[in-house]
Amino acid sequence: MSAFDAQPPSESSAAVPRSGNRADLRIDDAARQEVSRLLGRHLADGRLDMLEYEDRLERTMAARKQSDLAGILDDLPALDADGRPAVVEPPVDPSAARRRAAAKSMIVGWLTLALFFTMIWAVTDFGGYFWPVWPIMGTGLGVIPGAYAVWNGTKEPDEDDGSWF
Repeated sequence: MSAFDAQPPSESSAAVPRSGNRADLRIDDAARQEVSRLLGRHLADGRLDMLEYEDRLERTMAARKQSDLAGILDDLPALDADGRPAVVEPPVDPSAARRRAAAKSMIVGWLTLALFFTMIWAVTDFGGYFWPVWPIMGTGLGVIPGAYAVWNGTKEPDEDDGSWF
């Protein structure tokens, strides 16, 4: 038996301290194949041109350690199980939802008032002068810009009930 034949690890070799750095761990062919598969997908989707793809593929195939793979996929989006870029939903801002609800309630209140005036006109003087245009326009000149400002966050709705009424 020569010195180069594989021997089972002895108890003394298990006690040898190892580096805790995962970047120093050696990688196998499966890891290189997975990175090259992902690179191929990004090439097919148009995120990489042929020169970038060839450069990254060459670095992938030459990689021996985890640290050698660093930076190869960093600027590309992660792919889901179907090979599409994983979509990360932005966090929902509760104050934005509150502002939108307040702006909607302002518009709904104004439209309700406009409908009320139009119904009075239809019952009392249908076909005559459309007088509801003046109260609808007058209230709309205040409500619509206010609702727009609340919706965009330049103004905050009242704290107690979430509306401006």
